[in-house]
Amino acid sequence: GLVLAGIVAVLASFPLIDYFWRHPGRFYGHIAHVSVLNEQAVENTPLHTVALNILHLAGMFFWQGDITWNENLSGRPVFDAWMAVFFVVGVAWLVVTIFRRRSVPAERSAAVFMGLWMGVMLCASIFSDKAPDFKRSIGILMPTIWLAAVGLAVFWQRISISQFIRSRLSALTNSLSARANPQLASRGVAWVAVGVVLLVSGGLTFRDYFIVYASRPEVPYAWLTPDEDKAAYVNSVAATHRLYLFNSLST
Repeated sequence: GLVLAGIVAVLASFPLIDYFWRHPGRFYGHIAHVSVLNEQAVENTPLHTVALNILHLAGMFFWQGDITWNENLSGRPVFDAWMAVFFVVGVAWLVVTIFRRRSVPAERSAAVFMGLWMGVMLCASIFSDKAPDFKRSIGILMPTIWLAAVGLAVFWQRISISQFIRSRLSALTNSLSARANPQLASRGVAWVAVGVVLLVSGGLTFRDYFIVYASRPEVPYAWLTPDEDKAAYVNSVAATHRLYLFNSLST
């Protein structure tokens, strides 16, 4: 399966590979500009910059994300405070599953695969300037979401098998003279808890990007909207007026 996936990936990438083969400058030009080996892109030494990048990338999930306005609500981490907890739980599950001897082989394989996926795809930001850069880190989108989902799954499982919750539910049903299966009831509580987490997290994300971000004055300038407005005005009067363009930076 992996061999077939590799062959398909190479075939799908062939037009891009062919273009870079014909235009090598397009391939390494930007890479050389942002690389930690570029003296203008590093802080102190390349090794020092790499170490800082790793710290910044680790913190981007729950402390401070990309500060660029055209890529993010400046500084907002990948996860809100609620979902960050479950991402950390997912990371803990991944580490334990990889190194625990009694792990289920299929789970260990999945954990190793996702860990390698994240490690490889983070190299673009680790070895370049201005980390964290969400655009360069887009390759870890799937495993990042997967780890948060794993954390939620662990949370659901712990609640659904919790003897404390089952005993409380059993006592409640007895006091109400109702008949209920404590096991099914605890699963229902677990689903409600997960639903509340997703609802709150989704609400916070919606607020940040569709209300806060959309209303910030920095956003239009980040997306060059004023320049587009000027160009539209010039095009609207070009047919009826004589236009003069000058370089405001010339002496």
